[in-house]
Amino acid sequence: MSIDLSKLSSDELKALGKNVAKEIHVRAVREAKEAERAAAEKSKEVFLQMRDLAAKHGLTVEEVLANGGRKRRRRGTGPVATGPKSAPKYRNPKDPSKTWTGKGRKPGWIAEALEKGKKLEDFAI
Repeated sequence: MSIDLSKLSSDELKALGKNVAKEIHVRAVREAKEAERAAAEKSKEVFLQMRDLAAKHGLTVEEVLANGGRKRRRRGTGPVATGPKSAPKYRNPKDPSKTWTGKGRKPGWIAEALEKGKKLEDFAI
């Protein structure tokens, strides 16, 4: 199908554009609902298979997930344990919700103020 757009008036082109945008939105919503429905069906199917397999071994799905469903981390991987958070030492006078502990990279509001000649002590809490 081919439409000769050069024969349409500006108003007709605008109306056509609105109709196209509306149809694209309607189809996107429909496709999203279909995908959600398919995922729900697949999830239910997998759950039923898990339930049957667990029952075959005398367990429930909940017992399987509670006891063996978690991944084990290898040593040396994962986030590093951190201690308690440091208390803030500096506060932004323009926005008191912005603070800095004095550790790590300087926040933008501190760096800008220091460039303008202010001293770090001016922001001490």
